[in-house]
Amino acid sequence: MREMSPDVVCTNLTELWWDAGKQALLTVCGYAGERSDYGLLREFCACLERLPDAPQAAHSRAQLRALFGDRVPPPAPAHCRELWQLTARALAAHPCTRRQASRLWEAAAVCPPPAPGPGAAALPRGLLAVPAPSVALRLNDVCPPPNGRSWPEWAELAGDLLARTPVPSQTVLLELPAGFRPRRPDLYRVGRLLTGEAPDGNLWLSQLFLFLCRRAAALPSRPVLRTACPTDMVCDLLTMTARVAPLPDLVWMPVSPPAFPELCRLAECILPSRLPARPGIPPVLVYLPKGKTLEGPAS
Repeated sequence: MREMSPDVVCTNLTELWWDAGKQALLTVCGYAGERSDYGLLREFCACLERLPDAPQAAHSRAQLRALFGDRVPPPAPAHCRELWQLTARALAAHPCTRRQASRLWEAAAVCPPPAPGPGAAALPRGLLAVPAPSVALRLNDVCPPPNGRSWPEWAELAGDLLARTPVPSQTVLLELPAGFRPRRPDLYRVGRLLTGEAPDGNLWLSQLFLFLCRRAAALPSRPVLRTACPTDMVCDLLTMTARVAPLPDLVWMPVSPPAFPELCRLAECILPSRLPARPGIPPVLVYLPKGKTLEGPAS
C-alpha cells in the first residue's frame, strides 16, 4: 500500500483516501508497478467501473459524499479529472491530513468494507469467477514416476501432449493434494525419483508446476491449479517458482471458496513475475461451484 504519515498535509485525493482495500482491488484486477497518484486514481476508478457492486465502491462514494456533499460525481474513469481538481481546490482552501480525514469519515458514519468472515459481502463473480474449465490434460497423469525415463524424455513426452491441447476453451490441470509442501526442484533428485530410487511426491509436483510455467505461454488458455493444500503452500510454490521462471495467469480451483485476502496474496505473487505485463487483466480467476461466493475484502 502507498505509505504516508497520517499527520502530513495531503495534496491530492489519492494521498487523502488511499488504503489497503483500494490497493487490494487493484492487485486482484491486475494492476501493479509504480504509478503516479493520479494514475492510481484512474486505475482504481477503472476497477470500480467493472465491479460496481464491490464493497470498495460503496465505501468510496460515501467518502466522497462526506468530503463534498451529495452532488459530488461518483468515482468513475469519466470523473477522475473532476474529482482530482475538486479535491485540489478543497485542500488548498482547507488543508487536511489523513488523520483528520479519517475523523471526518467517522463523524459521517462512513463504514469501511466488511472484514472477511461469515456473512461478509461477496466480491462480484463477474470479473474473477469463471465456469468450470474444460480440461484437456491432467498433468499429474502424464507418465507418473517411477517410469524409468530421464527428465528430458519425460519433458518431451509431456510437451507433445501439451501441444495437442486442441482449442482455446480447453486447458491443462495440475492438482496439489492436501499434504503438499513445495520443494525446490533439482534435476538430479528429479532423475532419481523418476527411476524410483528416491520417491518424493512433493518434489515431483513442484517440478510439474515449474514445467507448466515454462510451457504456459504456448497454451491456448490459462492453466488450472486445483488445490486442497493451504493457501500458504500455494503462495510458497509461486514465490519459489518465480525465482526461475515467469508465472502464468491462472485459474485457481481451491477445495473451498477462498477469502478475498487469499486471492489477493496469489495475485501479489504472480503480478511481479508475469510476462508480458498486462495491466487490468486479473492474474487469478477463481472457479467457484454453483452457489458459492468469494468472501469480501478487508478494508
